[in-house]
Amino acid sequence: MPELALQLYSVREALASDFEGTLRRVAAIGYRAVETAGLYGGTPERTARLFESLGLRAIAAHVGLPLGAQKSAVLELLEALKINTLVCPWQPPEFFRSADGLQRICDLLNAAHSELQAHGLRLAYHNHHFECLPLPDGSLPLLRLGPRHSA
Repeated sequence: MPELALQLYSVREALASDFEGTLRRVAAIGYRAVETAGLYGGTPERTARLFESLGLRAIAAHVGLPLGAQKSAVLELLEALKINTLVCPWQPPEFFRSADGLQRICDLLNAAHSELQAHGLRLAYHNHHFECLPLPDGSLPLLRLGPRHSA
């Protein structure tokens, strides 16, 4: 049976005011798995210890792509929290309005996918309404994205 996890972004305001207390409440109501969405000033190592003490397992991280200057930090976060799936939280809505914009997103996601795959990790994408607004040709931008695809 699939495991039910709480996307911590949904309780971001509570986490911002009381990170540890909110996680304690999440665990107390029965969640055993979460998708991270920031560490609210904590370190990956401290957060990993807190998760372990509460019986929580991070199954995914809602975080930026492991590219450029943030590459090492993103990979270290995933390793510290023992997360095997990075969830790209979004790409700018304006990129979903043209073939050139979609190509830019495909190139970024393919580069991120290659980097993650080299470390035995997976890439997922968190969709929004704007990725499903038809292009002038009637196609849906979201359906034109994916590993090794181009717009």
